[in-house]
Amino acid sequence: MSWDLITRIVQNLKDFNFSGRLSWYRINEPLLDRRIFEIVTYSRKELPNSFLSILTNGDLLTPQKLDALFNAGINSVGVSIYDDISYRKFQLEAFSRCVLLDRRPKKEGSFVESRGGNIKVENVFDKKNQNCFRPSTMMNVLANGDVVLCCADFYAEVKVGSLRHQRIETVWAGPLLKKYRKTLEEQGRTTLALCSQCTYHGGKHEREYPEVKMNHTL
Repeated sequence: MSWDLITRIVQNLKDFNFSGRLSWYRINEPLLDRRIFEIVTYSRKELPNSFLSILTNGDLLTPQKLDALFNAGINSVGVSIYDDISYRKFQLEAFSRCVLLDRRPKKEGSFVESRGGNIKVENVFDKKNQNCFRPSTMMNVLANGDVVLCCADFYAEVKVGSLRHQRIETVWAGPLLKKYRKTLEEQGRTTLALCSQCTYHGGKHEREYPEVKMNHTL
């Protein structure tokens, strides 16, 4: 994402004293962006009441980088664990401030989710008639400024606006998002192409990362 777009988004949020969660990543590794410390510093300065966080797989995270992130003003660093080596790493005292969000067990099939209907998953709980709160509780912005339906819209199939040309408030209150929210609430996911095969739980978006107990063993 260009710095111009980053500042545009932050200043837009500043206009209404944003106090929600702001996370500078999507389906990517945020520590690959060498500007992440500068981005966090700028966001904290301009949005003192916001909850700043990132989610990483931990491969690039060091105690020094963790210190730099907290010194820049981040509130939480979440880590997804995918192997024994990473799990042992994040048991060390140097990483005690990280929040372990999930840990994948050996039997991967028990963890498979068909987010956005992209995977053929059998014997899963049928969520077709269930609501999904993601379009109502979070906004997903791509690097080019396009806003998509939710975090499971991996291929930008449902674009609801663009922060290159529109303000956040305009996109959030736009007709397409309103349509999806209304349909999900009243009819569930059945009639919506992207949502009908999606098994993601679709719970309300947490402002802060919750503490998650690590019950699975690798």
